[in-house]
Amino acid sequence: MTVCVSGGGAPPDAATGHALELLHSALDVVELLVTHVIEPGRAEQEGFTKEVGEIAMLLRLADRVLTGDADRQRIVDLAGRIASLARSPEHRGVIVRRPSRAAAHLLAHACLQQFGCIDPAFDELARAALAASAAGASERVPYRLLDVAWIRHLLLGDGELDHPALALSPIAQGVDLVGATTEDAYAFSHALPYATDFGRHPLPGWADTRWLAGIADALVLKALDEDDLDLLGELLMVPALLRRPWSPVQWFGWRVLCDTWRYYGFVPGPGLPAATAVESTAQTRRRVLGTVYHTTLVGGLLVATLHSCGYWPPAEPPVSTGRVLPPVGGVDPADTALVWQRVWHRLDAHERADLAAVPEGMALHRALARTDVAAMLHSLRNTRALLPEPLVSQSAELLNRLAIVVGA
Repeated sequence: MTVCVSGGGAPPDAATGHALELLHSALDVVELLVTHVIEPGRAEQEGFTKEVGEIAMLLRLADRVLTGDADRQRIVDLAGRIASLARSPEHRGVIVRRPSRAAAHLLAHACLQQFGCIDPAFDELARAALAASAAGASERVPYRLLDVAWIRHLLLGDGELDHPALALSPIAQGVDLVGATTEDAYAFSHALPYATDFGRHPLPGWADTRWLAGIADALVLKALDEDDLDLLGELLMVPALLRRPWSPVQWFGWRVLCDTWRYYGFVPGPGLPAATAVESTAQTRRRVLGTVYHTTLVGGLLVATLHSCGYWPPAEPPVSTGRVLPPVGGVDPADTALVWQRVWHRLDAHERADLAAVPEGMALHRALARTDVAAMLHSLRNTRALLPEPLVSQSAELLNRLAIVVGA
């Protein structure tokens, strides 16, 4: 039997109306998803494992920071609406038969359990599966091992977060930023929140937080230049997760995300799939919500993480660590194809000077993608002080390897 009770949790150290507005917006999208996609889909025997798990993650983090009675009741109500799916017969079947695959099917249950939406019988089964001799008998890359360790810690305690995979993950090994794929970036952006439980648990003392922040900067530039607001939202958790000051690049990424969120009322995801020839209103809702919900939920996880850690960006852009001579090149004011460009054109001259790392870092990324040696050399010689490290050193190493190839 599932019983939902109001969760606890200390209020955040700092709260802003804007942040709460964004978090409420994410919960609005959750409510729409449950009402128009998940509940109608149950009649068609759809499992919604991914969607229900992500909703439960957001509800758990929202419960950390939303302390008002109305908000708490809303969280409890939404939890109640997804609880039967989180503990469905299909999930029970997988957990019983395949303990090595159980984690993904326990995610929603474990998050709900954390703030009082409990089911003792399902929990007993979950713990039996996690204790099975075959529970770890599944081949996974390091950041996915951290994912499983994070889910396990929700039920078994913080000791699960101290996992051997930390030393093999991007937290220790970094990211090959020259030609990094979206999958490379997600390995990094997922490993950090899993290892820290979204900023609640510190990284191991050996972790080089300055170096990790530089990797985040390089990947934020990639996300902005590729219009990937999902990846951007995950990467903007980094200042709170690392307890490091916001960089100019990260500050600008936050500005882009917030401005876009305000404009649309949600955070746009990838392009919508094409409509069918004859599509009902209900089918349209499901098609649109099924595409856009995830990026907005990531935005909600970001806001809740920053809120619970009390690690908000400053009101003004941080001052760049270096100045560039000759002056930094401009961005074509006629080019508004990407969301970051629309925000950039609204900045004043002072803000653009402080945020010069944004266009200059993108210029280096593009030079690397084209293997444009002249452009790479220009970036490293003229704007090196603005560019994130280790992107600089990896670019210099690439130039060295190219020189070996041509015998220079």
